[in-house]
Amino acid sequence: MTVDMFLCLHKDKILTNQNMMSALFNQYKNYLYKSARKVANRYPSVELDELISEGFEGILRALEKYDCNTSSFLTYAQHWVRMKMFSAARKSIGLMALPGSMYSVISKVKHLLDSNPSLNYIEISRQLGESQERIAIVLDLIKTPKVGGIATLEDYVTYEDTLIKNLPPEDSIDEDLARKDFEKRLWAVIENAVTPKEAFVLSLLFGRGGEMRRSLEWVAKVLYVSKERIRQIKETAFDKLRGSEALAELIKKEEALC
Repeated sequence: MTVDMFLCLHKDKILTNQNMMSALFNQYKNYLYKSARKVANRYPSVELDELISEGFEGILRALEKYDCNTSSFLTYAQHWVRMKMFSAARKSIGLMALPGSMYSVISKVKHLLDSNPSLNYIEISRQLGESQERIAIVLDLIKTPKVGGIATLEDYVTYEDTLIKNLPPEDSIDEDLARKDFEKRLWAVIENAVTPKEAFVLSLLFGRGGEMRRSLEWVAKVLYVSKERIRQIKETAFDKLRGSEALAELIKKEEALC
């Protein structure tokens, strides 16, 4: 008897018996690990164990619906495993609520930029028949440096204009390097103290890497959650940072240099 046939005959028992469920996990754990590694390479903020756990949920979901007459079980289950893993990965960075229509717009914007990287948000909006505000949000999500990176509607200008706008004075270069070094160390401390989602929200609110600071309303709109939810995430992160000895030590050292 093949494994696939066994799964067909006993799937109801497997789904209700903890020992058999553990055996099912062991049967496919190597596949789950390899799949999780691939997803983790694209979404570094999500834990590998979480992806494996979500992938196994996909295995169980596939088993519920599996029909021996379709294909091998693993071939059938791959769709469910990928769907669960990518859902968990997107959730880890706050993109779990993007509607299907937004993914369609993202795909169209990427296609346009591949053909003409110099397009700005106004031209893209006109060609796709989408609102300028929606195109600006899409450009933020895909973080396309060819149109100026993350910016507000007013700041979506051509790449050349952005370069000129951001050129620092010559006498500020040393100061700028020192600031960037401190910011790098600061964010390393923050990422160790809070969850990936909290760090992501803080990076938008406070403009990580010199990017524009965002309002609670803006972040809530991009992540498709309420303004109150973003405020709660921010306050939870702040509570953790207030108790961070590493952050207190970093600030103390920085003040000593001033």
